Amino acid sequence: RECVIVAAALSTCDPGDVFSVVEKCRKERVRVSIIGLGAEVFAFQRVCQRTGGTYAVARNGEHLQELLAAHVPPPPADAGSAEATPRLLNMGFPRLTRPLPGSAAFLVGKAGVLHAGEYHTCPRCRARTTGGALPQTCQVCDLFMASAAHLSRTYHH
Repeated sequence: RECVIVAAALSTCDPGDVFSVVEKCRKERVRVSIIGLGAEVFAFQRVCQRTGGTYAVARNGEHLQELLAAHVPPPPADAGSAEATPRLLNMGFPRLTRPLPGSAAFLVGKAGVLHAGEYHTCPRCRARTTGGALPQTCQVCDLFMASAAHLSRTYHH
């Protein structure tokens, strides 16, 4: 969890207590980083220190680009946090089936009995789901179903 703020203010004028909001961010483990475009502001520096973020003031356009680029990769997660614990996601790759011409497929779903021209078959429970777009979740066993193409597009090196 991270919040990156680009601020051009030379001072702060807040209707409430800024530091109570900072404490809420700290308790929720939200890292606040601020990039200033003007002079250094004490409140901005304090917010970043209390939440574990970074504070910097851009000297020129190139430096601003460097500061913004530094925030592109996500920050490392804390070893004890829930985000750091890897979780496996059960996923199935269903087969799209088209009935033969002159035949019909009837599916039972949340909307009742449906007549479908094509359907996906869940690889876990063999239930037929509507042939709508993937990804979707099987209505019987709650298996997440996607196509291999979806999986390859979401993989980042």
